[in-house]
Amino acid sequence: MQTIAIVDSTTHPRAVEYFETFPSEAVLPQPNGLLQIDRPPIPIARMSLFDLLSTISRQSAVRNIVTVSHGNTVGLTIPLIQLQPKEWQQWNEDQGRKQVLGETEQHLLLKYVEGTIDENVFGSTVDWDNKRDVEKVKQDLPKLKELILKVRSRTLDKWVIRACEIGSSPASLQNLRLLLGATVVCAPKKFDFFGSFNPKPVFGRPDAFAKFLEEKRPIVDGQAPHRFAWTPGNILTGFKLDVVPESKDASAKFVAKHFPKGKYSGQGRFPVHAIVSFGVETKWVFPMDPQYRELLTRVGG
Repeated sequence: MQTIAIVDSTTHPRAVEYFETFPSEAVLPQPNGLLQIDRPPIPIARMSLFDLLSTISRQSAVRNIVTVSHGNTVGLTIPLIQLQPKEWQQWNEDQGRKQVLGETEQHLLLKYVEGTIDENVFGSTVDWDNKRDVEKVKQDLPKLKELILKVRSRTLDKWVIRACEIGSSPASLQNLRLLLGATVVCAPKKFDFFGSFNPKPVFGRPDAFAKFLEEKRPIVDGQAPHRFAWTPGNILTGFKLDVVPESKDASAKFVAKHFPKGKYSGQGRFPVHAIVSFGVETKWVFPMDPQYRELLTRVGG
């Protein structure tokens, strides 16, 4: 069974590079589930549910999908229908209600596909500020239904969702599983991060590494003389990170320990994927860490 990765390249550009470099993803069940990705990732700018379904429907040999987008504790933060760049920008900046694939929309789509409600019920039930958005979605609902049924006919096995916090809602994952007809859905419970580490070399300068540890109080991984350190970062600053390896080999050792087998040369910048938990201490958990799968929720199967 072939596996593909589909990435919202507007909101998660580093995820494309990540899966190009490390073409597999850690999944449940414990202890060592690893899903190999068979093709280069498919980037979709301003990805909507319509785009996602259209892409899956064209992949006749695919039975597993990995998707990367924004999410929250009730669903996927993606538009239901395709939006033009200016429309998408307005949608993305809206801090109030917006058309997303949350639990309300999931339930309504399931009912609509089953034929128990029509377009008017869908439009009058969803509480959106922009009535024009409601009318546009109502117009495209028949196309969405057609695509949903086509995707269901593919008989997906695994849908691996990488979107923030959606794994904290098993009910939402169950709705999404039923919507696409997948056997299993797997997603993170915490903040899901794709980015990059750009190490600043201080090789042969133990005083510089010690100064970095003292001044920045970074997270430190590994043992001397090959420690790898980075500042914790936070969501408010956009994860502007300082990254310092203690030795020339420290980056390669760090990547080999925390990420699946990939194409990293061992030197220079590399893409990263982690589940990040915020609290008194910021904790980073990478795909090959034992704790990674403890932060995932799986439904179905």
